[in-house]
Amino acid sequence: LEVNPKLAHDTAGTVFEARRLFAALDRPNVMIKVPATPAGIPAIESLVGYGININITLMFSLDHYDAVAGAYIAGLEKLATILARDLGQPLRDLPGAGAAGGLGAGLVAFCGARLRPGAEAMLDLVEFDAHLAGADLVLTAEGRLDAQTRQGKAPGAVGRRAQRRGVPCIALAGDLGEDLESLQDSGIVAAVSLCPGPRPLAEAQARAEEWLADTAERTLRIFLAGGGRRPAPDPGAGA
Repeated sequence: LEVNPKLAHDTAGTVFEARRLFAALDRPNVMIKVPATPAGIPAIESLVGYGININITLMFSLDHYDAVAGAYIAGLEKLATILARDLGQPLRDLPGAGAAGGLGAGLVAFCGARLRPGAEAMLDLVEFDAHLAGADLVLTAEGRLDAQTRQGKAPGAVGRRAQRRGVPCIALAGDLGEDLESLQDSGIVAAVSLCPGPRPLAEAQARAEEWLADTAERTLRIFLAGGGRRPAPDPGAGA
């Protein structure tokens, strides 16, 4: 539901009207439209801080998007302060609180949820640690491998668990990013690209299965040629 267009240049009026409409409708799935005008930007910050669901309109340039993003983040900071003060929930630095647009924070604050990395939960579900018993090598894969891989993504979780049990982990990826050395802290000892040189995206997508099989075979042959020995377990890994 949109605030009155006549309020597009009235910050206080937009905030008042949006809060009034949100309260009057009293439905959890209601979104109030707010324009990204110069007066609308501070209104966006205030409304996000009040926990009002909003839909932002009139964004026609990168500057608009940049201003809206800044207002949204500032509003979330205010909301986090209010939740910490009124509900005793210090969410600002809680890992996972910002997931899915802040859904993690909402679940913790209002539903008493306990956040857990999805990758870790899935590894427990498939009893991954049991499969590591007696393993000499772990292969994991991701579309693009970079420094973000260690920040809650599945390959990073796989590498850390393998590292704790002294099993080397090698990652296969369609694309290799920068700062791959940092992945060694997550137990990924090496990264191998699927692509045999520069290729058009369409070809890479069409031949992904073929290249994955070939790359996995080459990786195993290199591992075996090197002796295929497991390193000693690292008792401090993942601590």
